[in-house]
Amino acid sequence: MGSWLDFEREKSLRATDINDMAQTLAAAAAYLGHLTQSVRKRTNRQLDRARVALSDAAHDAQENLQDNVLVSLVIAAGVGVVIGYLFGRSSRGM
Repeated sequence: MGSWLDFEREKSLRATDINDMAQTLAAAAAYLGHLTQSVRKRTNRQLDRARVALSDAAHDAQENLQDNVLVSLVIAAGVGVVIGYLFGRSSRGM
C-alpha cells in the first residue's frame, strides 16, 4: 500500500492530466471549427460556380432547343411539300 503522500501526488497528477486533456480537447475543437469554416467557404464557392455553370448550360440548351425547333419545323414543312407534290403528281398520272 502507498502512503498518504503517494495518494496526494496521484490525486494532483490526475487533476493536472485532466486539465491538460481538457485544454487539448478545447484546442482540437477550435481547430476543427476553423477547418469546418474553411471547408464550408470553399464548398460554397464551388457550389456557386457550379450553379452559374449549370444556369449558363440551361440557358444555352434552351436557346439551342428553340433554334432547332424552328429549323426542324422548316425542314418538316419542306419535306411535307415535297411528299405532297410527289403524291399529287403520281395520282394524276394514274
